[in-house]
Amino acid sequence: MKNEIVDNLITNKKGIYLDCTLGFGGHSEAIFKELDKEGLVIGLDCDLDAYKYSKEKFKSNSRVKVFNANYIDYEHILSKLKIKSLDGVLMDLGISSYQVDNKGRGFSYRYESDLDMRFDINYKKTAYDVLNSY
Repeated sequence: MKNEIVDNLITNKKGIYLDCTLGFGGHSEAIFKELDKEGLVIGLDCDLDAYKYSKEKFKSNSRVKVFNANYIDYEHILSKLKIKSLDGVLMDLGISSYQVDNKGRGFSYRYESDLDMRFDINYKKTAYDVLNSY
């Protein structure tokens, strides 16, 4: 489905594209490969593990900007980059197999672990806290 998303998202090969849920960079990489030399991809992810992976993955590519941020902070990131408009935005909402397969993240019912379920581990409340206090 990645190819279909990229085919329908890119309307300007010299454009600026925002991946609000960067994850491990698969969509951003596919978008980038379709852009001309002027094109730019900005990726945001609040999951520190995904951010670190993608930061390393794109470290030698100055036209893929990676930020450890929640997509709700996109306006701040764009302002920081002095970007006033975008040619396309992608949000792949949901959890990744990495989060489900990682016992310590508390997303999976396959493992005996604390019910955490935070995408951003800096957020104070876990799923356990929410379920037991709301």
